[in-house]
Amino acid sequence: MSKDYEEFMSSQKTKEKVTDIETIKTNKHSDEKKLDLILTKLETIERHLGIKTKPDPKTIYDDMEVGYTVKDTAKILGCSINKVRNLQNIGALTSYMIGRQKMITSDSIKNVIGTLSGKKV
Repeated sequence: MSKDYEEFMSSQKTKEKVTDIETIKTNKHSDEKKLDLILTKLETIERHLGIKTKPDPKTIYDDMEVGYTVKDTAKILGCSINKVRNLQNIGALTSYMIGRQKMITSDSIKNVIGTLSGKKV
């Protein structure tokens, strides 16, 4: 082996790095602060660009069909078929025909639920 290599190896043995617990805690705390700062800046950039990283929470309306029969609408609203027909007649529920079947639009069902609950749906 060369003399330079031996000198290098002996110098490495004498330079044993001793770290105490306080240094480790300080470094960990510093790393957490850096990570928080990076995440904050990333969220600011995403907001500026209009990017959503967190999906909106799922609601009961996400899985609704385009339209429902009068009978199904009565089940959804928790009322009778006659009440659904009355809501149709006054224009609260919008309907369309598929063959001889009258279908109620899910948007109008959402509006009725929102009106009854006092919340915007």
